[in-house]
Amino acid sequence: MKSFVNISVLATIVAVISFSSCKKYTSSPAGNASSNDSLATALAGGSWIISSLLQKKEDNTAMFAGYIFSFSSNGKLSASFNGTQSQGSWSHSLPVTYYGSTSKEAMVFSMGTDNPFRRISKTWNVVSKTATLVQLESPEILEDEHLQLQKQ
Repeated sequence: MKSFVNISVLATIVAVISFSSCKKYTSSPAGNASSNDSLATALAGGSWIISSLLQKKEDNTAMFAGYIFSFSSNGKLSASFNGTQSQGSWSHSLPVTYYGSTSKEAMVFSMGTDNPFRRISKTWNVVSKTATLVQLESPEILEDEHLQLQKQ
């Protein structure tokens, strides 16, 4: 009987500690809009190039040499190369963190499946952003892929 009481007390203590240490994550629309506005403001109103696209030890930046990207705050994305326009979209989203990423936000590019755009058409976690530089990384850890956008 004494061991049953000890087990019950121990189970109760573990349950109380477990439930009291859980975090609640709330996402206020204002918080997400603010982050989205910041990213949209950084990208909109200018021309951008892919200044770096690295996957493991392979440098794929040259695939995008000559492409100029324009982001609209309404989610439109266009790429210009030698007078030819390609259209797509971009959006702001929550980061993919199942591999332990500490990113607070992500970007989703959709430019189709044609080369070279299929290389960037996916979700990218935002590593850092300024008015002139956005650094992104693939949330798929085995890809070890990093994308850098630089304002022109």
